[in-house]
Amino acid sequence: MTNIARRNKLILSALAVLFLFIYIFSYPRPASIDLVYGCNDPTNAISPSFIEDFLERGSFQHPVPYYGVYPENITIAFTPRDGAQYGGYIVPKYSLGMFIFSVPFAFLFKNFLLVYMPIMAVLVVVALYIFARDMFNERVALTSAIFAFVLPTIWVCANEILYGDLPACFFFLLGIIYLNRKSYTLSALLFSISVAFRYPQLMLVALAYLFEIWRGMSLRNLVSSGMIGIIPAIPLVLLNKDLYGSYLTTGYQVEAANVQAVLGSDVAKSFAIQFRPDFIYQYASMYIFGVLALLFLGIFLGLRKNRPSFAIVSFVITFLYYGSHSSWGLNTYAINAAILRYLLIPLLLLIPVFANYIIHTSRKRVAFLLAGCYIIISIMATVYLPDGIIDTYDQVAQGVRTHDIVMQSTEPNSVIITPFDDKKLYPDRNTLTAAYLAAIEPSDPEGDRFWEYPLDYSVIRQKATYLKNTGIAVYFLGVPLKQISELRPKIINETLYKI
Repeated sequence: MTNIARRNKLILSALAVLFLFIYIFSYPRPASIDLVYGCNDPTNAISPSFIEDFLERGSFQHPVPYYGVYPENITIAFTPRDGAQYGGYIVPKYSLGMFIFSVPFAFLFKNFLLVYMPIMAVLVVVALYIFARDMFNERVALTSAIFAFVLPTIWVCANEILYGDLPACFFFLLGIIYLNRKSYTLSALLFSISVAFRYPQLMLVALAYLFEIWRGMSLRNLVSSGMIGIIPAIPLVLLNKDLYGSYLTTGYQVEAANVQAVLGSDVAKSFAIQFRPDFIYQYASMYIFGVLALLFLGIFLGLRKNRPSFAIVSFVITFLYYGSHSSWGLNTYAINAAILRYLLIPLLLLIPVFANYIIHTSRKRVAFLLAGCYIIISIMATVYLPDGIIDTYDQVAQGVRTHDIVMQSTEPNSVIITPFDDKKLYPDRNTLTAAYLAAIEPSDPEGDRFWEYPLDYSVIRQKATYLKNTGIAVYFLGVPLKQISELRPKIINETLYKI
């Protein structure tokens, strides 16, 4: 190992420690997974509940409250945001790899899952360092790592409790590294694990192999890689059969089928796609794929054709677009903003091209301007945008206060009706989502989030009365008091009422 390589690794280690230090000590954070359930935050931290169920009962299922007692259009409202209903149980809706590969960490101690994502963020940057070193040199690798550590998406993903984006990115980068080194067996296994965390990664894996075929990969190696890649998928499809009744059906498909069956096709459609004029929806979709095409063309020209200028333009345009509204893109377009998460990997792959240009270009003023703009915009986006880390944890703090009030003022096994995201918010309480409970109508064309859809509170009041008559204690949380005044609720505080 050269002195430069040794020095760079020490700097990379120091950056990793600094990243974790800022992450942990910059704002108040929940001390336990149990408290995370009570935080009404934008990180949608429902996933640990499935890990807990597995640790306690050896299953990724937990029963739907009062299933078989209530009508189906009430039990469907118990489904948490990140879960689906199948056979009377709530089951994961996200990729199963996230839960399977998280269990070993949960066995260490449950609250380790709170630092699982920031550790994965560090590992993603380390993998990018190795990739950049293989493609260029140590200097470019270190610069790439610095650029990656300030990327807004890395910070926002690190703030999530259990999402598959960073683990999928980490294993995909490792797969690219070993594919580039002609280690086809190991790269196939790594790609397969990456897909297990996020199924749409399969598209990126296919592009990687197409690129490798262009570089001369034989048909024999391609077929053997495909066979090896199937191995990690075997336990996934077997578990899939147990959870969803089919080897290939996903939790998303189960959820969509349930909503359509119980609430009707129009309501189900309103959950999947925000209602906008069709031409805007089509334009937004084409724009996303145009940005993706620009990214991959930039990677190809930058890494293989030694034409960094196009790659830099691709990087700058995509980065500005990527961080222009929030870390997940322009929510104001009628699209599923999660699609923009798939830009993370190609954007990371372009960072070494960007860093190489910054280091070796003779136009130093331009290089410093680009690097400075990138770092300043990254820091501002991370701190101030709607999905920024400070904004996120300010909402968590509010969620903790709400959690304490609810837990002190309600009894176990009671039902809490809330218009918030449909989550399992409070331990030993049953959270009903008002949107499902009311069988919501399609959104006003000006609305842009499903929780802004107009709710039929007459239906909610009727079903709340039904629940009360079964002998269950029923509470409303965050519902406008005027909408339930005819039920003569007991006011516990400004947001919590009991009927």
